[in-house]
Amino acid sequence: MALVVCAIVMLVGGIIAFGVVDPMVHSEKKAITSTRLSAGVTPWQVSVPKSGNRHHAGKALAYRLSAGNAVVSIFTVPHLKRTWSERIFHAGPEYFFDGHLDFQSDMACASEARLTWRLHDKRGRFPLSHEVRFYDLSVPTDSITLTAQLDGPTSCTGILRLIDPKVTNESRGGIGTGASLYTANPLPEVETTRK
Repeated sequence: MALVVCAIVMLVGGIIAFGVVDPMVHSEKKAITSTRLSAGVTPWQVSVPKSGNRHHAGKALAYRLSAGNAVVSIFTVPHLKRTWSERIFHAGPEYFFDGHLDFQSDMACASEARLTWRLHDKRGRFPLSHEVRFYDLSVPTDSITLTAQLDGPTSCTGILRLIDPKVTNESRGGIGTGASLYTANPLPEVETTRK
């Protein structure tokens, strides 16, 4: 009887250890850069200072956008490590996307101006005083398509930024997965130099 209990304890311990060690050993995160563009409008890379919703400075893919115009970019997703669980259970890989999307206007735009966006199967529309945060957004393993259009008076122009876009093979789950809308940092972010 003691042998059976010992075997069960070892089995349960092994499963728990596997669940903890596998993500630590095989989790991987890679940035999406302009070099991953496979079709559509080519962005340039800019530096982004930290803000109320982003606690560190980073990089962004940037597009010049004016009212009535749209951008479409298709990015090839970088290859990530396969986890042991994918290999053992012959499951296909799962990739998840993290990042932010915002619009920095050149001058104040009318309050009715809106940015309509789509990233893979998520879409939305927000006032320019807001930004979208992507967290653990499930995406394909081959390519990701970003579409954005600026709606407003013709005088509204500025920079669309996809900030710190990354894919990972580890889902963290929890509250806020997918796409969430936040009020953007009210202070102007002036650093848009090309890198």
